[in-house]
Amino acid sequence: MKYVAIPFLLTLLSTGVDAASFEVKGLRNRQGQVICTLYLNAAGFPAEPEKAAGQKIVPISDDNRATCDFDVAAGTVIAVAVLHDEDRNGQMKTNFIGIPQEGWAASNNAEAQTFGPPRFDDAKLSATDDLRQVLSVNY
Repeated sequence: MKYVAIPFLLTLLSTGVDAASFEVKGLRNRQGQVICTLYLNAAGFPAEPEKAAGQKIVPISDDNRATCDFDVAAGTVIAVAVLHDEDRNGQMKTNFIGIPQEGWAASNNAEAQTFGPPRFDDAKLSATDDLRQVLSVNY
């Protein structure tokens, strides 16, 4: 058993781990929670969390902010989608034509497309980018 762990440990040490931190600001209230979803590619970004590599659910602080931290393998390309889940149902609430009714953000503060969410390519970060970002919530 310990022989199996040694190659894994050596791989981790050789690739390293980066800390990615996303401070979410501009939340309109303290209701609910903030959900940060980490994607490694465009598949499912940003609306299909079941295709994501990880997810964090964090509380909202007294100053209407939240912080999501992820450990990622060094050199990994990532993008993060953020939801201010005010009703705590784990999903983006939208109106009858699909316009978000809860706050959202994406890494790099990527903007929504004319008729849709931000693109992965606009939100992605790589090892050469700053993995500590302040994200502004859109309502």
